Amino acid sequence: MSHEFMPANPEDKSVMCGVCHHIMNYQDYSQNSCPNCHHAFNPRCALHHEIYFES
Repeated sequence: MSHEFMPANPEDKSVMCGVCHHIMNYQDYSQNSCPNCHHAFNPRCALHHEIYFES
């Protein structure tokens, strides 16, 4: 079963850290690591910015 996906507003808290479950907006997520637990993000996720966030 599929669902329609719409890119998120970068100011919305639409990203969750997979380690500590901290919820953040794009500005926080665009850093190299979670601002809460400091676990590094997958650097290749940045390649998909235009899919997940509005310009």
